[in-house]
Amino acid sequence: MKKLLLTLLLCITGVLTGWTSVTIQNVSLQTSPAYTCSTNVIVVSGQLGGANYTFVANNVSVVGSNINIEVQYSVGGIVLPALTSFTQNVTLPSLSAGSYTVSVTGVLNSTSYNTVNLPLSVTSCCGAEADFTILDISNCEGDFTGINNTSTGTTSQNWYINGNYAGNAQNWQTDTLSPGTHIIKLVVSNGTCSDSTTAFLGVYAPPVINSTSPAATQVCQGDLVNISATTTNATNFTWTMDGTTTLTTFEQLSYPVNASAGMHSFELAASNPGCPAVTATENVELLLSPEGGQINPFDTTICVGENLTFTNNTSASFDTEEWYLDGTSMSTTSSFNHTFGTAGTFDIAYTVEGTNGCGDSVTAVVNVNDGPVANTIADTNVCDGAVVLDAGSGYDSYLWNNGDDTQTTTVDTAGVYTCVVSNASGCETTLEVNVTDCASTTNFEKIDWTLYPNPTSNIAHIQTTLNNFTYVVYDVVGSKILDGNSAIIDMSTLSNGVYMVELRSNEGASQTMRLIKE
Repeated sequence: MKKLLLTLLLCITGVLTGWTSVTIQNVSLQTSPAYTCSTNVIVVSGQLGGANYTFVANNVSVVGSNINIEVQYSVGGIVLPALTSFTQNVTLPSLSAGSYTVSVTGVLNSTSYNTVNLPLSVTSCCGAEADFTILDISNCEGDFTGINNTSTGTTSQNWYINGNYAGNAQNWQTDTLSPGTHIIKLVVSNGTCSDSTTAFLGVYAPPVINSTSPAATQVCQGDLVNISATTTNATNFTWTMDGTTTLTTFEQLSYPVNASAGMHSFELAASNPGCPAVTATENVELLLSPEGGQINPFDTTICVGENLTFTNNTSASFDTEEWYLDGTSMSTTSSFNHTFGTAGTFDIAYTVEGTNGCGDSVTAVVNVNDGPVANTIADTNVCDGAVVLDAGSGYDSYLWNNGDDTQTTTVDTAGVYTCVVSNASGCETTLEVNVTDCASTTNFEKIDWTLYPNPTSNIAHIQTTLNNFTYVVYDVVGSKILDGNSAIIDMSTLSNGVYMVELRSNEGASQTMRLIKE
């Protein structure tokens, strides 16, 4: 019992550890050299991975110049692990004179293992050597196929086509081969022995263009010319325009043609490796297309609130023109003016169209950056001497109207001071502060004034004891919107929102009050 269990364990262990293989180690020719008239034997030796392998067969196949040998073994579910040597003598079939490669593969239970190759040269047993040259290995159906016999040491020859006898002339030719691949065999003899050789000959059916049809017989310059085609027996295609310009090598034509206006011919040439091309031609008229030219300014970057006028002086040959902002029609004149009130990227398109319906379009891009947020500088006075005016932090540059280019500036005289500030995008806004002297401030503070109604929908009134004054209306970013010198402020054209109204006396004093439009 113990011996049986040990045997089973060894068998199972052999399977798990890889004792299943047929390894080819050496391949040789039993008797050298190999002749066409002799029995040629290949000796194969190697190693088996188990002691209980069963030999199945030596399978031999000849494909062209390759001789393939499979040394086949089988084994059941239990393997007795043992490295066992083997030798097999494999008899080759009758071979024609020539050079071959012998490939020997070990096979176990239909699984292939390693392969060893052996070059083999087979010598003719007699002086007759068969050989021929096919003048053209690819032919068109109906063409003459010529074959020159270049054999040596022969007194007679026989030709075979696809295994059928075809004649015994020195050279051979025909024009009756059907489309397909044919096997040409020449058997020669010197009266004592014979030799043979074979080759393949391809015959192609003539190509046919069954139909061609343009999608449209009139196409605008630069648009696709589409011509469909159906063909038979064709593998190679060439579309040309006016006999000179190659457009594509596909069966169907779909090509943007930007040639002169007028009638043009489009020719399809269809062929295959054995037959010359056949052709078909379609005529298509190219209609004159207007030129969209270039938008000025082209791609540009501005700040919120800036205005641009777009023109295009390079367009030509059009009947109508139209401008678009992000797909919305804006103008049908030669120019287009727009104020960009929000930040973002905007597409400006200019399209032209001719009387024949052909058109063109060009596009420019406008990048609009946000301006800096305007800080409010409180009005002050110089009653007690010089004061420091502060434009606030967060800007990339500063420029006061007194020449200072810093965040703060020190002043000791009354007046209106401005500071132009910019952000990282280069966008600017102007901050303004009114500095008064003691006399004007004292006088002004005694004056009572107000705005009504506040909020307002259209008209706001200024009520004050001043006889002469001016006002300025600013938006929330500090840009001046309106100014005047009457007691009525017309807000009807302004958007709803918050505004600042500055009232100024002729003596230079000023005060600011908030006004809401709704």
